[in-house]
Amino acid sequence: MLPDLPVMIVLAAFLGPRVETIIFVLAAFSWVFTARIVRSRVLSLKQRRYVHAAETYGAGAFYLMRHHFLPEIFPLAAVSMIRLAGRAIVAEAGLSFLGLGDPTSRSWGMIIHHVLSFKGIYYTDFWKWWLVFPWLALMIVVTSLALVGRDLEKAADPRWRATDA
Repeated sequence: MLPDLPVMIVLAAFLGPRVETIIFVLAAFSWVFTARIVRSRVLSLKQRRYVHAAETYGAGAFYLMRHHFLPEIFPLAAVSMIRLAGRAIVAEAGLSFLGLGDPTSRSWGMIIHHVLSFKGIYYTDFWKWWLVFPWLALMIVVTSLALVGRDLEKAADPRWRATDA
């Protein structure tokens, strides 16, 4: 398995600095982890007795998905998507920082890229403040998404509910 970030950098370099490139590169590498989790959960749900009983009584695929699979999988997929949002924000900021993002868009990575590429900024002591706020905003957003994902995982997982009571 290839690491995500180097392949993202190569693809973004070949496809050019555009918003569509960033979206394509992030979408190409973001779905795999969630798909593995959902697939493993579906395979374990298919082995449950109540699913076999529903199939025996003539339940169709759509009925099984709507009544048995989706209620079990949706919280798991929602938590995975929130975690992926944090990873996508960091990946976009990293690609923009390297100059592979859309030069006309405003992102924290592009702000950091422009600050560090501006030669005159180092003649003053204020250059640090141009870096602190984008890094701080990036850190706060990613940490907030991680905490929301953790709390949603606790709410969605029945093992956490049993230990909290």
